Order: sequence, then C-alpha cells, then structure tokens
Amino acid sequence: SCLFKGYTLFDKSNFNHFEIEHSMFERKASFDLMTTKTLKFHQVTFLQGAFFDDLRIINVENRKYLKKVIPSKAKEWRRTLRLIKQELLKAENKIDSNRFRNYELAIHYKELKFKENFKDTFILWATRWSTNFGNWVWALGFTILSGLFWYSILYGFKSTFGFECEESKAYFSGAFRFFLVTDFYSPFNPNRVYLKDIIYWIPFVFGKIVIAFGIYEMIQAFRKFKA
Repeated sequence: SCLFKGYTLFDKSNFNHFEIEHSMFERKASFDLMTTKTLKFHQVTFLQGAFFDDLRIINVENRKYLKKVIPSKAKEWRRTLRLIKQELLKAENKIDSNRFRNYELAIHYKELKFKENFKDTFILWATRWSTNFGNWVWALGFTILSGLFWYSILYGFKSTFGFECEESKAYFSGAFRFFLVTDFYSPFNPNRVYLKDIIYWIPFVFGKIVIAFGIYEMIQAFRKFKA
C-alpha cells in the first residue's frame, strides 16, 4: 500500500519472491533485467508506465512448475503476467510482450475447468498442442505428424491396412497431394476424382482441418514480430 512519487528502479535486481500490492507509481518505474523466482502484482498502477525489458521469472519459464500450478494460484499469475504484458505493449516492446502473452495463455489454460469453460479450454488446448503457445517449430511438427496420422488412416482404408514396401512411392505421392489443403480430390488418383465411399471422407476431412489449423498457427507464430 505504497505511493512511489519519484523514479523507481529495480534494474538488474535478483529476488526469490517479489510482490507489490495496492500501490501506485507516479513516475516511471523500471524492472529491466530483473530476475526473480516468483512475482506478484495486484492492483498496481503505473501512471507514467513501467519497463520490463528482459525480465526473467524463473518459475514461469519452468514447464514442470506450470504443470503443477493450481487454478487459484493460476489466477494470481494471470493478473501479474497480463499487467506486465500491457506495460510492455505501452512501451512498444513487442518481443517481450509476445513472450509474456505466451506465458499468460499457458497459465490461463491451467486456470480453466473443462466442464465450465468448454469453448475457451478447447481453444487453448488446441493452441497448446499445435504451437505450444507460439513456437513455430512445434507448429511445423504438429502439422506434419497430425497430417500423416490422418492420411495413414485414410490410406489404411484404401489398402485394408496392409502396406508393402513397393507401395511407399504411391504412399508419399498421395501424402503430398493430401497436404494441399485446397485439393479435395482423391490423393490416390492422378485424375480429378472425388472419394466415393463415405468412410474415406471422415479421416480426409479431419486431416484437412488439422493441416489447415497447423499451417495457420505456424503463420501466426512467424508473424508475431510483425506490426
């Protein structure tokens, strides 16, 4: 419950736990290059802005810690990370703001309950598994593996789940066509022929959806540094 009237600097400081509640900073505050294990901001106002360049929160960077966070604790973390993200956006620090946005989403996912927030939980679940909240390499792997998974099921229906080594050329040729999201013709026929059996369309459609979603998330991850 403090009022900071002058410039306040915590640059290059190291803490085990750092917490400020119900306080106001009248002048600029700086937390650049600060390192802390845990951090909490609650009802804190920065009238002239705050700087959080290269701030490190060790527990938030630790994925094992995030997996164990309980919903009530996740709510506190979300408020803190959102405040930092907003101040970074005000300072036009898009690189660090994107980093804290990913932290915020990861924490928010732990806060939600599937039965009570099915829609938001499912969206964040899909984002987590497709890009791990903003990792384009993860998104590329997700697109390839999930696409091959659904294509293999489709190919299994065609070949009654039998596979010969001589068929590898046909398999990969069809896979390449399957990954063309806008191509809705049979990947097994060089001509423009649709799949006729309804059972083929189930893995075909689901495969196209996950490939399109993976490509979209990968593009978004690439664009995170764009204006």
